[in-house]
Amino acid sequence: MKKALAIVAAVLVIFVISVSITLITGYNSLVDSRAQIEADQSQIDIRLQERHDMLLQLIAAVGGLQLHEQAIYDAIVSARGLYDDAVASGDPDAMIEADAAEANALADFIAYVVVEDNPELTVGAAYYTLMDAIELTEGMLAVARRDYNESVLAYNTSVLKFPRVLYASMFGFASSYEYWKMNDGADEIPVVDFE
Repeated sequence: MKKALAIVAAVLVIFVISVSITLITGYNSLVDSRAQIEADQSQIDIRLQERHDMLLQLIAAVGGLQLHEQAIYDAIVSARGLYDDAVASGDPDAMIEADAAEANALADFIAYVVVEDNPELTVGAAYYTLMDAIELTEGMLAVARRDYNESVLAYNTSVLKFPRVLYASMFGFASSYEYWKMNDGADEIPVVDFE
């Protein structure tokens, strides 16, 4: 009788230990899955803020370059106009003024293009830099969204499996998380207007 009672007690202890281990590992697994989803969501938030900040900075930089290059272009056109008018009038003072205007415009152009070691005006390069940065950020966002959705899939699948389905709600875990979905029109490339 004592032997049978000892066997029953041992079986109960083993059962309680097995259930406890299952509950603990299941609980910890759900905690890990939820934490991974939150970390992945945070990565998306970081990438979205990064994209926002970067776009503002790059658009401002390109806009500033456009204004500077436009000023150089306007100075060259104005100097050429002064020169044409001076030649047509034959006025030596007008020729001196036109020469000074052309020299200043040329000096600005050379300082901007040659002295700064730029083989060409840089707005084109700035546009390419902007597009590369946008493409890189969009790629990082796509990876962050994919990672988030993979974590949601793992959690949603895990929480439905037996025996976790029994105790997930008991411990207050969400029955599922929503996948990151594209907004309407998100598959369309946005237009960036520099004017």
